[in-house]
Amino acid sequence: MSFFEAGMPALFSREAGPPTTHHTVLINIFLTLQILGLVGSCALVLTTTLSHRAPRNATWQNFFTSWIISTVSYSLLLFSGQVNKPEPTFGVCLAQAGLIYGIPSLTAATTFGLIAQIWFSVQELLAKKIKNERMWTIGLLILPYMVLFGMVIASWAIGIRNTSLVQVIGSGMYCHIGPSGTLGKVSAAMVALTLLPTLALEISICIALRRNWGHIQAHETLAVHHPPRHHIHHVWDPSHYPERDIRLLRKPRCSVEHCVCYNARHSRHSLLHAERYYRCLDVLDAQSSGASRGREDAYQHFHAHVELQCPSLNEPCVFGDSDVINDRVYFFVALLFKDPTWVD
Repeated sequence: MSFFEAGMPALFSREAGPPTTHHTVLINIFLTLQILGLVGSCALVLTTTLSHRAPRNATWQNFFTSWIISTVSYSLLLFSGQVNKPEPTFGVCLAQAGLIYGIPSLTAATTFGLIAQIWFSVQELLAKKIKNERMWTIGLLILPYMVLFGMVIASWAIGIRNTSLVQVIGSGMYCHIGPSGTLGKVSAAMVALTLLPTLALEISICIALRRNWGHIQAHETLAVHHPPRHHIHHVWDPSHYPERDIRLLRKPRCSVEHCVCYNARHSRHSLLHAERYYRCLDVLDAQSSGASRGREDAYQHFHAHVELQCPSLNEPCVFGDSDVINDRVYFFVALLFKDPTWVD
């Protein structure tokens, strides 16, 4: 009998049995893949969490965190030292069985959250404002774990009432609850219900990008070939300014990455806004060269040009709950006119 003939039935069998040579090989391959996934996911999450050069949004972090939980759950027998045992400890087996039924729903929900965040970004790129985006994002972060919690509790309740059903699956890779497959069907149904809107969002993203590709490409080219003036460059590289100016940059609600809200690379807004913003700075820089004004005069001068050249900039630039439009204006006033009295 070939390995394929002996291995595939064992892989999909739900009837528990003593481990065989073929079972052991399959179990080793399965656990190796789980450990590789665990190490890779942990490396990605730690890198993006600890490094300021590789930031990622919360839904991206949540997506890979769910896969860390998944790999740990499927490797629970390995971590507890009970691999290849026909009857692992009841507590460990029950814990793994509950997680196994909840994990597919968790990863499906975090996938939906990631795609939804991409959809939000595409809408903002096309200058379409999303109402209550922050609340939507919080919901997308919390909902997957609520689904996981519900499935795990339901599985544990069934397992505690029917202890004889808590057993190792036929392949020996992990524990499950009984041969009936009811929990498995419920889990599969929840995954399907989650992936349907995910697919719909993916189609919507593709359609939006296809319809607006020429517009997006044109403004991206403009942003590349018409880079911002030296003031924006200095916002990206604070080393060009003395410490007193860096303190301005570090004001509350105004960070190094977010002070220039309409920059094409760091923006949560459209490239069209970025183009207008560059034009505003060019006009202001040309008309204010060598000028020396007080803080209020400088603010009025700057804001007048913002209103004249870029009406859309009067909309608040929001990061979290903070409206940083005034911080951004004051910051550039300080850089352009070097007001020595305005230093925190």
